[in-house]
Amino acid sequence: MIIVHAETAEKRGSSPHRPGGISFISLLKGEEGSPDNFELALLDIGPEYHAPRHRHNFDQIRVMLGGDFEWAPDRPQRQGTIGYFCEGTYYTQRGINQNLTLLLQCGGASGEGYMSARQLADGIAALTARGGSFTDGVYTWIDADGKKHNRDAYQAVWEFNFKRTLVYPRPRFELPVIFDPAGMAGLTAGPGVTEKDMGRLNERGLAVKTLFCAQGAGVALGNERHKTLLYVDSGNGSVASHAYKSGSAIQLAAGEKIRLSVEENTQLYVFELPEFSRQAASAAPQAPSRDQAA
Repeated sequence: MIIVHAETAEKRGSSPHRPGGISFISLLKGEEGSPDNFELALLDIGPEYHAPRHRHNFDQIRVMLGGDFEWAPDRPQRQGTIGYFCEGTYYTQRGINQNLTLLLQCGGASGEGYMSARQLADGIAALTARGGSFTDGVYTWIDADGKKHNRDAYQAVWEFNFKRTLVYPRPRFELPVIFDPAGMAGLTAGPGVTEKDMGRLNERGLAVKTLFCAQGAGVALGNERHKTLLYVDSGNGSVASHAYKSGSAIQLAAGEKIRLSVEENTQLYVFELPEFSRQAASAAPQAPSRDQAA
């Protein structure tokens, strides 16, 4: 088990591959180079933040802890909702008001993995040193013949780091999927425990749910096949002789089980990460994309 707390976790500012107006608290991280690599982070996003239409070759789950955030023109994700942004699906980003987001980024079912923040930063530094520039989510460079090129900034860094063309998976959903737990009836998951389950989001088993745990409850957590991540939105108590509180995050290995002792009513977000032990049958990816920008 790993437990961290937001006030002492690693912090970083915005990345040059996107505009400013965003900062990160990195809570939990996976293993670079593995198909199930991940990062769970808190994002503080200002109304000046924006990113052009783009897509990724990894999955995202966005939990709006405070404020709203726009994923397409006039299409906000509201406070309290949970969004699934699957690999290959296009979306934009724009801050509406000051927003606090709990963001899970993890390898999607395609097995392409997730490029870490360190790998991203190193790639940006290397491409900038070559004379290119990053502006408003676009990487621009001039080739040996004097021709100007534009490419999505993330894609440019990914292709530089991995030395191959990024082929985007065909998306499972044409648009991001937004869940509103307030519209769901919670089900009893044990004495003093209420669960709202958003379901399995892809064939590798990525899942998210909320748990409300009443004072005095003892809550068994963990999954036999999937790594489990927990984020404490409110409340306090103890787990495996460690205290937890609002802003704590816990990581469990597959097969690891813990018991939460709830001292104050506790609201949790629970993520089960995709599992890659079984080989997938081949799926037809989309054609390579250069995502040229005007």
